Amino acid sequence: MTQSEKLEKLVEYAIENGFELKDWDRLPEVPGAKQMFINTLGDAKTLIFNHDFAKALFGKEEICITCEQSRTHVAYRCDFPAYELTYRHFLQQAVIAPNPIDYMYKEVFGK
Repeated sequence: MTQSEKLEKLVEYAIENGFELKDWDRLPEVPGAKQMFINTLGDAKTLIFNHDFAKALFGKEEICITCEQSRTHVAYRCDFPAYELTYRHFLQQAVIAPNPIDYMYKEVFGK
């Protein structure tokens, strides 16, 4: 799967979870239309590092940054629980990842 295809899937997932992207629903159902629209937004990093986009992908609950479990699921095995909002944690990890789109895609879809 190409980077453009992964980004398109991330955008679709974010929209399903409340991210608003003007005119997305009016795009024609032709191959490449959504990818061309994403390209008109500018650099992909402008989109993927957007906090509203990250909130739609990862949610706004708290996560333990030590064991990456939600606050409600932190096991007793976590010796040093430290909490942060989920979307901030994964956004910070995406920023330092060698390929942010691959990182986000893997975290969202597990592939």
